Amino acid sequence: MLNASAHGGKPPAPEGAPLDGLTAGGETGFPHGYMSAAAPGNDTMNIGVFSGRAAPSQTLPVGRACRPHRQGDGETRFPHIFTSGGGASSDPETAMANPLLPVLRNLFLERPARKRDYAQLAARLEASGKELEARFAAAADSPEHRRQLRHIVGLERWGQRRLRTALGEPPVQDEMDAYVPPRGQSLLDLRAAFGATRRETVVLARQLEARGVPLDWVIPHNEFGPLTLRAWLHYLELHARLEGRRIKPAR
Repeated sequence: MLNASAHGGKPPAPEGAPLDGLTAGGETGFPHGYMSAAAPGNDTMNIGVFSGRAAPSQTLPVGRACRPHRQGDGETRFPHIFTSGGGASSDPETAMANPLLPVLRNLFLERPARKRDYAQLAARLEASGKELEARFAAAADSPEHRRQLRHIVGLERWGQRRLRTALGEPPVQDEMDAYVPPRGQSLLDLRAAFGATRRETVVLARQLEARGVPLDWVIPHNEFGPLTLRAWLHYLELHARLEGRRIKPAR
């Protein structure tokens, strides 16, 4: 059973507003109004948000579900939520009901990107895209690899549509299904689709910079709630890189 109570007295940041509560100096910030929660049992987490800030002792990840860890095959595993689809729920209130999401959002998305500018984010997307294209070129054309690459491309296209709202397109609250390449394409076709999609993401980052859109501009994510533009760009790079590990070189 989860016991939750709001302390900030303010609603979550609206779309297009700077994300309040991102702090430096070892503290994890949250937008005003997020909830405190306690999970029963041995793995207990208490998140107390007062005036949009939580102390480090209140926001430590709980157990293996929240931190990357090594498996027997030597690869690092991350929380499944970072390698899943474009959001299990299109309802922001339902998405934010999970008390772990603000913690995960700050630890894995906002904090790693908070010191990066558009040029750095675009350069990372570009370099990572080339690395992934080389990896996919060495992979065998199998149903599993095609399915995985369809997912990677679909998620990134879905994220691009969200980012374009910062350039004036109407806000949307949809799922990634409509952005996934159709079934029946070869791995070669999907490799080309990924390359084109990643180049579009890099161009999009540069367009946002050219328009002078602040990096702390907020656009909602189906699962994580409000994400800044810098976190969105980091998320798209991170997702493709992690999911790309499942596409193995041919033996």
